[in-house]
Formats: sequence, C-alpha cells, structure tokens
Amino acid sequence: MRLTNFLNELNKYKEIDHNILIDLLKKKCKNNLKSLINGKVTIYRGDDNFRKVGDIVLISPGDRISANTSNEYTILFSDVLSSWKKYPKRNHSIICSTDYKYADTYGTSYIIIPFDNTNVGICPSYDFWESFNNAFREILDFKSDSFLLTTLNDFLSYIKFENNINILEKKFSEIYSKYKNSNYYGIFMLDKLKSAFYDKSIYDVLNKYFSPEYNGFILKSNLLGLPEKREIWFDNQAIALHSEYFDLDHFRDYI
Repeated sequence: MRLTNFLNELNKYKEIDHNILIDLLKKKCKNNLKSLINGKVTIYRGDDNFRKVGDIVLISPGDRISANTSNEYTILFSDVLSSWKKYPKRNHSIICSTDYKYADTYGTSYIIIPFDNTNVGICPSYDFWESFNNAFREILDFKSDSFLLTTLNDFLSYIKFENNINILEKKFSEIYSKYKNSNYYGIFMLDKLKSAFYDKSIYDVLNKYFSPEYNGFILKSNLLGLPEKREIWFDNQAIALHSEYFDLDHFRDYI
C-alpha cells in the first residue's frame, strides 16, 4: 500500500488568467519551460482540486500531513535523517510524476511547470514507496510486528534523547527473537537489519539504508535530462495547466 494515499497535501491553489500565465512563463519559468520542451518529458500532477480552481493554476507548496495514518515516515525523511537534508522536504513539497497515466490515477492530470531555480528530488521508480530496495520496501509496507512500523513512533519520540535509544534496540531484539525460528517471511529482512546494527545505533542504520544515495534517488537543480515515469517532488511555486487544453509546444515561442 502506498502511504502517499494517506497524505493530505495542503498546497495553495490560485486561478490565473492567460496574460498572467504568459508573464510568469517569461519571467519565472523560462529555463524550466525550455528544458521540458527540448527534453520531451512532461511533469504531471493528478489532482481533482485543480478543477475546482480553473484550467490555469498557480501552486504554492503547503504542508503535507497524514490523514488516516501516523505521519512518521514523512517526518523521518523531511526532518530527522541527515542524509536527506539537501533534498526538498517532502512534508512541504508538490508531488508530481513524469508518467501521465500514473498521475491520472490520482485525479485530473495537469501539466506542471516549476519556477526556475527549483531543487527537484527524483525517485528511481514511479512511486516514492516503491523506490527502496526490496527488503526495506517490504518492511515499509508490512504492518504486523514489522520492526519499523512498531518502533518508528518511539524512535522519533526518543531521537532527541540519545540515552533512550536502547529502548528501540531492545524492541528490535524482541521482534527478532520472536520470529527467528519461524517461517515468518520477513525473517531475512530482520537478519539483514540485525547484521547492520553491529556497533551502530538505529539512527545510523536508518540514515544509511534509507538514504537517497543508497537507494538511487537523484537531486537536480534544473529539469535537464528529466527521466520518464518517475515520481518527483519540489518545494517551489509552479504553474499547473489542464492537460486536455494545453500542450507544452504551445509555449515554444516563449523560450
């Protein structure tokens, strides 16, 4: 299950007219528009809220909060793990896709043109939660007695107090002991975690194995060479255009 399904994205949407659109494309989006047109890759966002606003929308990123589950994963990657500090914070970003069909599963697809000078996080897969290696992806999605899901809230609560980290180490040991002689399908994942913990804290292990470098994420300061069929995210303003009525080639004269 994709945890992004449970996130409310409190982005701010404002309808703009065609004259303001052209002005913004010329003054705020010229480089990114050129990169998208020449690279033949389009950024989309599926969001039915756009239709409530209009066909041309100015987006400002807002906070993303969890609606139906705890928000620890968004907090983990946005505010806790230092390996992610150079990336746009996912809890204050606009989430998009370079795959029209995938974006369309979330709602009406709009073409997205980020403002220039925007840092963009790029997933190695079509979805953030499918972008980690197989073992850790399964741990993220598994719900019953999974090490991460049963301890991550505690981890985030205690991260400021280093002397309490042993509580989490103990919890991991309890889970490992419970399953090590069973047919529990995730025991190989726990084995991998157990070996990773040798002389390391839980924080160090999470910071390494969930780091963007370890999992093939890319950080770019422009849209040159943007890959197809990837989830991307950024924390700057952007223009959204209804994909049924607009095509990037329509704006070639402004690059």
